[in-house]
Amino acid sequence: MEKETGTAPAKPAPPAKKLVFTLPPGALMQDLLNPFVLGFNNPLKDFDPAKLILRDTNFSPIPATWTIDSSRKKIELAAKWQEAMEYRLIFDTTAVSDSAGNRLAKTDTIRFTTKQQSDYGNVVLRFSNLDLAKKPVLQFVQGDAIMKSYPLTAMEWSNKFINPGEYDIRILYDTNNNGKWDPGDYSKKLQPEKAITLTLKLAVKADWDNERDIKL
Repeated sequence: MEKETGTAPAKPAPPAKKLVFTLPPGALMQDLLNPFVLGFNNPLKDFDPAKLILRDTNFSPIPATWTIDSSRKKIELAAKWQEAMEYRLIFDTTAVSDSAGNRLAKTDTIRFTTKQQSDYGNVVLRFSNLDLAKKPVLQFVQGDAIMKSYPLTAMEWSNKFINPGEYDIRILYDTNNNGKWDPGDYSKKLQPEKAITLTLKLAVKADWDNERDIKL
């Protein structure tokens, strides 16, 4: 009788012996609309936001809010970014540590600059046959990802700070006003919320007026 063979389940990789941080691509040119992001190779056990100091070019401290994600491997810094401003993030070695007690090797300073309005596209959309009573939401979609959502309260919508790129445009009728698409509930006799993906693609160019008339 032959013995059963199989592959033993892979053991999780042990934590790296050094704690290091990484920056996402393009982080040194900070988006005005999003938080500054730092990633770590190991989950953080301790995180002290008071040891992370954000300053401007005059070394004046800037009010900011830090959050950590559920994996404890990514922290985000939210601030009221000024256009074309240089910032310094002073990173003390005692600010973070992992479960093994590893800390960063040395105090570090990260220098980055924010974008300016000319780095974004100005988008103006004029709608017809849009039912405002159904609480429509404008969604900019790339692939399967919803990049941005904006509630619509008028037949014309504009925004001067849209990141350049090609987007699908979707209109979600968010009837329960919770900010997301709901599939419905048969037991409660609730229909799925209506979402319309438009046939046109919107190619947004930086420092450019991108205008469209949209008939639903």
